[in-house]
Amino acid sequence: MIRNNNFSIKLVAIMMNIGLALMLAPLGNASAAKGSVPQTQSAAKPNLAGQWKLNNDQSDDPRQKMQEAMAANGQGGGRGAGGEGGGGRRDGGQGGPGAMMNDLAQLTVVQTDTSVKVSSASGRVLAAYPEDQQAAKPSSNGGNPDDDTRTYSPPVAKWQGSQLVASMQGRRGGSTTRTYELSSDGKQLIVTTKMQNPRFTQPVTFRLVYDPAKASSGSSE
Repeated sequence: MIRNNNFSIKLVAIMMNIGLALMLAPLGNASAAKGSVPQTQSAAKPNLAGQWKLNNDQSDDPRQKMQEAMAANGQGGGRGAGGEGGGGRRDGGQGGPGAMMNDLAQLTVVQTDTSVKVSSASGRVLAAYPEDQQAAKPSSNGGNPDDDTRTYSPPVAKWQGSQLVASMQGRRGGSTTRTYELSSDGKQLIVTTKMQNPRFTQPVTFRLVYDPAKASSGSSE
């Protein structure tokens, strides 16, 4: 009788170990699978490629943002903050907000597995990943508005998660940083610009929203 009881106890212990092992196995597999997901997502970059047209209704007005910054700094509203890097020309001038917005009315993004290039309506390179030495050229509308002979070097961009971030320095100590990313539904391009100017106590930040540009019926590949 004692032998039978010992055998029963051993059998129950074995069954309990087997049951515990079966219960823990799926948890271990799930944890391993869960741990591998972030690596796959972080390795994948969003596809920003395409022709993008500015959606004025959903975008901020940079001129209004600049006027608010000047008012907060005790300056009048008759002068703009300038173009890239904070120039200081009057609105509508070569480096003013008006000219800048005309240039940003349409963007072209060319993207491969190893590179990204963002160009404005005039063809000026706004962001290059990795650095694009061939795009460096004398500037006439976006480097330094006071010196047309200055070589314009496209801002070098880098990936920060799902965002493409490009920064450039101005001659007067200002700087411009642009962040390119897709909307949550992937249907729009969101460009957030942060302009820092020594004359302002706070940076000027504005958000531009772009829709895919509709190809004309007469266009061909």
